[in-house]
Amino acid sequence: MQTFFEDNNGNIWIGTNGGGVTVFEKSSQRTINFIHSGNNPNSLSHNRIWDIAQDTDNTIWVATGNGLDHISSLDEASVSRLNSNLNNDSLLHQQRIRRLLISDAGQFWIGTEEGLCVMDSLRKSCNEISEFNGNNYPDIRITSITQGNDNQLWVGTLSGLYLLNTQQRSVVPLVSTNKYPLLPHDDIRDIYYDTAGILWIASRPSGLVKISFIGDSISGFTQFTDDQNRSQDIGRVHALLVDKQEQLWIGSTQGLLKMSSAEEGPKRYDDSLGLIDTMLEDRSGNIWVGSSNGLFRKAANEQEFQNQKSKFPDEQNYYVATMFEDSNGNLWIGTTHNGLLRLNGNKITPVVFDELPQLPQSTIAAIIEDRHQFIVVAIVGFGIFRFSPDSEKFSTYRSGDMGDLHGNGVIDLLVDNTNTLWVATDNKLNQLDDIANIFHYFPQQQRSKSLAIKAMLNDTNNHIWFSSADGIYQLNTSTNSIDHYTSSNGLHGDQFVNKSGFATSKGELFFGGTSGFSRIQTADLDKKNAESKMTISRIKADDSDIMFARNRTIDTNQFTHTLKDIQFTFTDLSLLSNNTAKYRYRLIGHKSTWSTRSDQSSASYSGLSPG
Repeated sequence: MQTFFEDNNGNIWIGTNGGGVTVFEKSSQRTINFIHSGNNPNSLSHNRIWDIAQDTDNTIWVATGNGLDHISSLDEASVSRLNSNLNNDSLLHQQRIRRLLISDAGQFWIGTEEGLCVMDSLRKSCNEISEFNGNNYPDIRITSITQGNDNQLWVGTLSGLYLLNTQQRSVVPLVSTNKYPLLPHDDIRDIYYDTAGILWIASRPSGLVKISFIGDSISGFTQFTDDQNRSQDIGRVHALLVDKQEQLWIGSTQGLLKMSSAEEGPKRYDDSLGLIDTMLEDRSGNIWVGSSNGLFRKAANEQEFQNQKSKFPDEQNYYVATMFEDSNGNLWIGTTHNGLLRLNGNKITPVVFDELPQLPQSTIAAIIEDRHQFIVVAIVGFGIFRFSPDSEKFSTYRSGDMGDLHGNGVIDLLVDNTNTLWVATDNKLNQLDDIANIFHYFPQQQRSKSLAIKAMLNDTNNHIWFSSADGIYQLNTSTNSIDHYTSSNGLHGDQFVNKSGFATSKGELFFGGTSGFSRIQTADLDKKNAESKMTISRIKADDSDIMFARNRTIDTNQFTHTLKDIQFTFTDLSLLSNNTAKYRYRLIGHKSTWSTRSDQSSASYSGLSPG
């Protein structure tokens, strides 16, 4: 047997080495055979089967030892040979077809003995990828094809691993004869790119090779295990907490979930608490949960949560949106439309200020304690105010002139490792200069003005991380530079939820999103960001490809004075930043300055002067 494939109806297709195709039909429990039969045009082109794939219209394609066939139904007379419609010079005509891939976008990629091609939308002809052919590379018998991030296609051959940009049609050879040997051996047997951003490579004789684009630094979670041991969607995550036992608590639309460090994924813990918006662990190890159903507490030595409704000042339902325990052990409670409250012993009492008469009816977005032990409170649509619990000191911060808050729509609050106060408004991070009593705004780039900031965390290096409606950003507080991470880097998704995040003392960050949550291990991520590896993947001189020619290793190229046009294609092979790399380049002797930083990965020069 050469290959197995399960179609959309659950039928199992088995490709054999000389016996054609056998199908086990799920609905009828029958077995159907397709074989080559002489000159019968309705039979397979060859009995050796290399690969099987299903198209977007449910047609089954079969890669054989003598061309490409398609099967439209489980009828022995339904085989059609593509060879009959192809020109003799086609890459697929009477060729051994080795690998098939139909991408998420519906592109049909075919690997053969002599290169790679992509079928047109009508599936009538296959357009050869001219950049990937036997003239440029030593042995392009394709053994495997898999889809990577965005426009990436990973191609395994008997001469090694190649990376194709499907949009630019540029090829980066990652073989042992190249300047950047990714693998110690060239014979690639199979490759698989998983949803966590890991490339798995079966190489002979190396065995199984694992290449992590982001390592285990960034991981996403979208599923949990329910009470019947079934996998379910986590849904929207509104709150996250890691307790002293390093157990992760997840407040989602599916209820309260829990994941211990030894488990592979979250499990349901309690679905009776309502929509959970906030969680904390107090200094005594008690877990508090605030939700649409009020306030709940689980004692450190107990398993169940107890409703704290009797502690509130009246019988109405309080929607607890945020909580904070200060340095003196006081628990502050922010509600939706019922203002700010404080737990005193066994009683919860409202907090009122003459300077802020609207407070009892306000919605509280966030609460924190600053370096002066003042309590800082964000009110939705108002801005922030801070006060001393032990004195009458009171002040407010709102939008207005330069140096004031960038906006009154405050999303989150953070005090970093240097005790500096940060305020997240919709599109900016506001850093308080406590001496001048003014705010500085980040990010400063024009492109970031349309961001919808959701939550804000601080890592052990004092960098500020914030989730958004377009992934997660890291603000390096030393350089003010911004790094951007998306689902292509391993996040569960790109859409995140207001104030849903938690940072551990070990540098782990958790951000909640609309379809799950993501974990970032910042200590490991910093190590992987240390180096960028650049390579020139192609040189084209006067329309001739001159780099990586067959049986030729080129370290230095000399050109005659008649050369007029030259083009360089290059890429960043750090694997972490390949999708979001920015480049600058210059041609020494032609220009003394570097080009403008951009994502353009090629440089062309025309009409060069001799010399």
